[in-house]
Amino acid sequence: MQFNIISPDQYRTVAWKNGKGRTQELLFGGSSEDSFDWRLSMAPVNSSGEFSDFKHYDRTLILINGNGLTLDHDSGQRDSLSQRFDLAHFDGGWLTKATLHDGDILDFNVMTRQHKCYSKVTLLDDSNSQTLSVSTGTLLIYSVESAISILSSDSSAITLPAMHLFQTESAKPGQWVITGGPVVCVQISYLA
Repeated sequence: MQFNIISPDQYRTVAWKNGKGRTQELLFGGSSEDSFDWRLSMAPVNSSGEFSDFKHYDRTLILINGNGLTLDHDSGQRDSLSQRFDLAHFDGGWLTKATLHDGDILDFNVMTRQHKCYSKVTLLDDSNSQTLSVSTGTLLIYSVESAISILSSDSSAITLPAMHLFQTESAKPGQWVITGGPVVCVQISYLA
């Protein structure tokens, strides 16, 4: 199995599109970072305010640390994230206002270009062994705070250090075993 492990010193810090903060870009897929097909990033949010406009992208936002936030979208949808690993899925083109509940938060953000690809996000918050069903496409596994063990369907064993990102292309569906946590698993699939 071919795979990459991306370390924190390889992540890029970039300004938010609205200029009101900075994000740590873990990895993106596609031809360029300005018109990516998909992107994984993490960002501290220090004040309430409007989100950047990411028209033509679907977003999944996951609360990693902090006391939470509420997202009010101009679509009428409201998402309240108050517990670790709560998540919201929404259209990046919606006008979205975030209101912090009580202090700063850290979020994990998955973006996929609409009509081109989509993501499946699985959150594992347990130190015991857990089975992950993997489909074809790109598999990304992020170890949130401690080293984890990954056993692939072809029995390859990998140790992923804390705060590192694992990436591989999965040619066929299978069952993977993840030991340790918490972990954010993202599967990216392209539309035919």
